[in-house]
Amino acid sequence: MQEKGSAYSGSTVSLVVKRGPGLAPGTTVDVHGLLADHASSFAESATASVPDFVDSRSLVSILAGNPARPDWRQVVLIEHAESELDATGRKPGWVALRGSDFLYTLNNTGEQEQYDLRVDPAEAGNFAATSSGTTLAALTTRAAQMRTCKVGAFRSIEREPLPPEILPAS
Repeated sequence: MQEKGSAYSGSTVSLVVKRGPGLAPGTTVDVHGLLADHASSFAESATASVPDFVDSRSLVSILAGNPARPDWRQVVLIEHAESELDATGRKPGWVALRGSDFLYTLNNTGEQEQYDLRVDPAEAGNFAATSSGTTLAALTTRAAQMRTCKVGAFRSIEREPLPPEILPAS
């Protein structure tokens, strides 16, 4: 079992249950949603506008059964700052990118983790050591871009296609 504060699915992926007008019973959607998306969704439901600087997206259309727009986010950035001490005297921070079928984590110790969620949903087989330097550099660059971008740039960065070589051939 993973503790809260890890980049693994047990700590970062959650089920959200909603009900309300326009939502068909039993509707299931599989999109990269963020907690911040609830604010935009509630605003749209209330016909309120959301300022352009808000880095969230409304889920209302998707929850109503429409497919996600083609420019929907391709990857989610997850961050964790260094926190309480562990047995080694520290608990390193990390930044992670989660896509539909992969998880990439860069710890502030320099350690990298990469998992193919298509064949390893338990995130037990870190293959970063055998991944190409180009692939790891692309993931590191994307994480850095998303961590440091200015207002308004986040949406365009998160929807950029990722290099196809992120995962091994299956």
